[in-house]
Amino acid sequence: SVPCEAALLNPTHLTLKIATWNLNLLKMDYAVGALRLGKVEAPHYKERSERLRPLLANYLQSPQGSDVLMLQEVWTRRDHQALIEVARDAGFIVLGSDLDSLTRHGMQILVRSSVVSQIH
Repeated sequence: SVPCEAALLNPTHLTLKIATWNLNLLKMDYAVGALRLGKVEAPHYKERSERLRPLLANYLQSPQGSDVLMLQEVWTRRDHQALIEVARDAGFIVLGSDLDSLTRHGMQILVRSSVVSQIH
């Protein structure tokens, strides 16, 4: 098709920066089946959670930032909401933002809106 041929002839369409961060923001009540293990919190959770907004905003708005950023270990609704707000302000959309499944997998994918618009 013509769009594919045009993309192959223009290498600027082939550049996509992808990164992954493990934020280590575990904070939850943990249970395995009927066995309740209680509250589990990663060391220095509070400090990392508080630094999340400015660090992520700087990275996403930086020319060295990624077009796709995959985030691991985002477990709380508060941290997740912070991610959504920062991502949207920086021109990204958030995939995997179902808060009910968030507690099961703790992962989000941020994608630059301009990348998504080029796909459609």
